[in-house]
Amino acid sequence: MTILMRLAKLVKKQGQFKLGAKIYTMANEKMKGIKCLLKSADVKAVISFASNARDTQVYILAGNFLQNQNWHNDPEIMKTIISFYSKAKAFESLANFYDACAQVEIDEYRDYEKALGAMKEAKR
Repeated sequence: MTILMRLAKLVKKQGQFKLGAKIYTMANEKMKGIKCLLKSADVKAVISFASNARDTQVYILAGNFLQNQNWHNDPEIMKTIISFYSKAKAFESLANFYDACAQVEIDEYRDYEKALGAMKEAKR
């Protein structure tokens, strides 16, 4: 195991984040794997990793990362964030995300109906 960890650290240091995440996963270090992968900023890779990891903390980290992406213009990312927070049972994070959705609807689109819908989801 220590050889895998040393190898993963070396690969990560060289900027090969996807390979580093794969090696961390082989060493059964999912959290270190997702943290390494987050540095790559590859949305599809993060979604794939989190979906396969099936770990609540990984879901939360991936959801937080996806919130920093262009989620308000990509409905698939939005659905994935909701899915990850729901699977992790991170209801406070989910409510905060719906609150952010409502703010975007009000601030950027002046769509108060959609904002109200998002606030109702947050409350639920």
